[in-house]
Amino acid sequence: RRPVDFAQRARLLDQIDGRLAEGAAARLALAREVSAPAQLTDGRAKLLLLRACLQFRRERPQLFAAGEYLPLAADGTHSDHVVAFARRSGEDIAICVAPRLLLALLEPGGDAPAPGFIDWRGTLRLPKELARSYQHVVTGENFDATTGALELGTCFNSFPVAVLRSGSNR
Repeated sequence: RRPVDFAQRARLLDQIDGRLAEGAAARLALAREVSAPAQLTDGRAKLLLLRACLQFRRERPQLFAAGEYLPLAADGTHSDHVVAFARRSGEDIAICVAPRLLLALLEPGGDAPAPGFIDWRGTLRLPKELARSYQHVVTGENFDATTGALELGTCFNSFPVAVLRSGSNR
């Protein structure tokens, strides 16, 4: 690991905060911008994700301190390329979906239609008690999972990791 340039990280966080203050459209645009394959090495996507998740944890401490852990499974072509789980405390729910084993998809002959792009195919199945509306904590996008399913392509449409909160209260 190389030393962390804390001054640079502080400047990047200030830039992120400035963009987020511009509203919902700017938030979504920022998430898409920082997670573009050519931009992933500058660290902004990770800072944006950490910032959003830490704020979410501050807002819902009981969910993270004592919430029930529920492993989730995916079906479909890319089901082996995601890991997912939920945390639940009463009606308060968080769902986390992250890609895994991406090199096999990105290598020549893999499923990537363009460099750095994956056309995600598959569905995350949710137990009946998790079937509801969610909001992405990073992008602000709303997801309808009232049918008990989330499409992987939808989860990763605007950001490479999905952290979803129950309801749409942001």
